[in-house]
Amino acid sequence: MRNLVYSISILIFLTLFSNCNQHKKSENVPVKLVKGKYQCPMRCTNEVFEHNGNCPVCGTKLEKIVEG
Repeated sequence: MRNLVYSISILIFLTLFSNCNQHKKSENVPVKLVKGKYQCPMRCTNEVFEHNGNCPVCGTKLEKIVEG
């Protein structure tokens, strides 16, 4: 019984933490701020989009870039 609980615990641990590195992360390269453009707030991609919508990588709603 003890071995079964131990095995199930290890299986759960490996399942939960095996997906941590599956998302491709890009380097934090500064993006030129352009008025009227949109970017992912999670910075998982450094692309600047001309339309509002969702990030193609993580699905987060794109935010308008404010010129500053």
